[in-house]
Amino acid sequence: MMRHFGMIAAALLSAFGFYSLGGGLADRASRENAPSPALHERVRAALDEPDSIVRTAELASALRGLGKQDLEEIVAVYDERLKLDPPSRTSIELFGEAWASLDPEAAIDHMNSWPEGPRRAGISSVTRTWAGRTPIAAFMWADSLVLDDREAAVDAVFSGWADSDDPEVWDFLATLTPGLGRESASNIVMKSVVQNHSFDTLFAQVDAIESDARPGSPRDFKLSALRTAIGLCAYHDPDKALAYARRYAGGPYDNGLLPRLAVFWAVNDGPRAMDTLLALPSEPQRDKALRDGYRKWLRTEGRAALDWMPAGAAHDDRYAPLIDYYAMALAQSDLASPVDSIREALAWADRVADPKRRRAAQVLLGVLWMDHEPDAARAWIHERGIAREVEVGRARDHSRKERPKPGDLRRR
Repeated sequence: MMRHFGMIAAALLSAFGFYSLGGGLADRASRENAPSPALHERVRAALDEPDSIVRTAELASALRGLGKQDLEEIVAVYDERLKLDPPSRTSIELFGEAWASLDPEAAIDHMNSWPEGPRRAGISSVTRTWAGRTPIAAFMWADSLVLDDREAAVDAVFSGWADSDDPEVWDFLATLTPGLGRESASNIVMKSVVQNHSFDTLFAQVDAIESDARPGSPRDFKLSALRTAIGLCAYHDPDKALAYARRYAGGPYDNGLLPRLAVFWAVNDGPRAMDTLLALPSEPQRDKALRDGYRKWLRTEGRAALDWMPAGAAHDDRYAPLIDYYAMALAQSDLASPVDSIREALAWADRVADPKRRRAAQVLLGVLWMDHEPDAARAWIHERGIAREVEVGRARDHSRKERPKPGDLRRR
């Protein structure tokens, strides 16, 4: 379907009508009484129009009538213009959509001879429109490409397919190999659903997905789709995403929903994300969400994340999943006076409730402390029985520091 083309055309034709009521009414009346020019002349005149709104409206109106008999002359107009003053991206896309309705493969073949910018814009437009009509054929073509061209073409396919409101896009996504490629395609489809409808519509569509895999298993597309939808919604409306995730709490699709929510929420509003998660009952998914969200927040706004932690958090069970991350980040937070921050972090590390996490935090702090106060650090390390792990950690750190960078190798 040429949904995108139709929306642009309708909106801009309406805008053009309003524009004409201003200073252009007499000119418009004059044009209406004149003989209709050939289609390629109308397209050339539209491309010459300096006002972008008028240009787009006139071009959309002209290209609505594009037939196979007009293609040679219209292509010649665009080819000529590309050599002089390249048309705008919108002008390229409108022609791509119109041509795709007649012969998408011929359009792509010809556009491949265009300069890089117009080529990419034109082929993307053709591919989106093609996918809205015959998505499997469009995908097979896109999937046959290589590297960057393939990625851009596949993205355009799923964008156009989603814009057509064809529910079979979900069935097709489920057949793709699990991984980043499928998640990227799912994300494109979901963004289109939200843009054209709402998050409620998206969640309803994801709820309706049927999977042949065991519910909640790694190959279950529905679980993957739920996580992607939660992440997308969390970035824009975390409260809605949380309410949606809680509907699945304790069930086969619970795995990974809250952690995905936490990571996206922490980027936008770390304090509220953490406070909201702390208020939930402690259980494995909530605890993982706290850890994943806090780690993300430490990476994006380290000082704010450290300042948020209350002084008595080590004695509050709600904060237990976070203490090791806090201690390790605190130890590396003051480059000007590292000894003070390391010493403060030692006390926090000793209070980590989980034995494995406590030991991992202590080893990291031991490695750091040995570089500044080796005698004091050595005694503390032996008291905790982590001397061997600290030695291995220090050797690994020194190996990384001594390893030449790729640029150094080239200079040699």
